[in-house]
Amino acid sequence: MTHHFKFNQIKSVSQKIIMLVLIFFTGLSTTYAQINYSQNFDVNDGSYSGNFSRFTGSTTCTGSGGAMRRNLYAGASTGNMISPLLGVSTGGSITIIYNYKVANWSANTIGTSNPWGSFNVQWSSSSSGPWNTLETVDQSNHIVLASCIARTVSFTPPSGTNVYLKFDAFYTSGDFYLNFDNITVTESAPVCSGLPTPGNTLSTANPVCANSSCTLSLQNATSGTGVTYQWQKSTDGTNWINIAGATNPTHTAIEIPMEYKCIVGCAGNMASSNPILISANSFLNCYCIPTYANGGATEGIAHVILGTLNQTSTSNSPWYTDYSATQNAIPDLARNSTTILSITFGSDYTQYHGVWFDWNHDADFNDAGE
Repeated sequence: MTHHFKFNQIKSVSQKIIMLVLIFFTGLSTTYAQINYSQNFDVNDGSYSGNFSRFTGSTTCTGSGGAMRRNLYAGASTGNMISPLLGVSTGGSITIIYNYKVANWSANTIGTSNPWGSFNVQWSSSSSGPWNTLETVDQSNHIVLASCIARTVSFTPPSGTNVYLKFDAFYTSGDFYLNFDNITVTESAPVCSGLPTPGNTLSTANPVCANSSCTLSLQNATSGTGVTYQWQKSTDGTNWINIAGATNPTHTAIEIPMEYKCIVGCAGNMASSNPILISANSFLNCYCIPTYANGGATEGIAHVILGTLNQTSTSNSPWYTDYSATQNAIPDLARNSTTILSITFGSDYTQYHGVWFDWNHDADFNDAGE
């Protein structure tokens, strides 16, 4: 039986060669461009247009930082503030949360009595409209308070639509400030629809070394919520078995060789990815480069004899030699027999040596008994 081994010079018997096979994984991830916007006006006016103005002080909704407001009275009976582009809709439900306050001029600390007026919360695909009204706040649904009130409104624009927000205000009576603060606009992922098209099954490595693994993913992402995944395995490409717990868009494969695929579901529609056969890499391709003690230019291993192996080093650096590319150079060691190992070093300094054998061909010299 042919066995593989590695020589490495060390400076003391306490040092040991540790061979590590490292594989770095990169998985595909699905990223949605849902709208996720937040503005508290603490730094600036958030690039809002219109005739509301930013102010700071203790009468903002948080008692500090900034907010937007407009003084409405008989001589200034309307006002509006229009957001910058908030994003492009993916077709999911959009939720708007905002704070507002209606308080008497000029202290901005006493709630204005009804009927003060009204304002509309609107959206459009353009900063110039036309505008779609989502809700109207007036004396019918406004509570007179000196503090701010939080409101929530939702809507679902078509996928691929630009989203702008507008607050449109109107005066009825009194003399007051209309304040707006802490605006957030968030979009949830749309529900998936149609037949999934997962495409090919991809792998971070193929073939794969023993005692290693690879991460499987799908060529095409399936957007939306409600998508299901079930990874399967097969030894013959015909009979497939569900892998327990493998219900994510990616899967770490540790059974090699093996064929893998994923069943992707959406709203009752099921589709399979194109299978991939993950094969086992030859252990000859799986050894990593060893570390070694840098003790001086003349301290390399000069000569090694083991059975039929009789090699003289031609260079002291990098102080190790890999004979796996030359099969004939690898000695054949018989079980339960004695073979003499001879190592000659390239200097007169006191040297120590260690030898590790990969008896089980797993490309790891750190197993017990090796």
